[in-house]
Amino acid sequence: AFHYIENDVSVLATPGLFLLPGSIQNVRAMRDEIEHHRSVDWASYKDPHAVCTVIKEYLRELDPPLIPTSL
Repeated sequence: AFHYIENDVSVLATPGLFLLPGSIQNVRAMRDEIEHHRSVDWASYKDPHAVCTVIKEYLRELDPPLIPTSL
């Protein structure tokens, strides 16, 4: 996912990247592919906001959390 974001200039120039949510349908489809251990072709979705939403959800669900709740 990060490779897709950092290697496509048009994705990096997308307004609101990591701020705006992606398409719920795309996010669900990407997560389904990940959960079933399939390779995700991030670019095929043509929705950089959905890719970033998947990354944000993954980081939120880490156990233990990336940033401790005590901070």
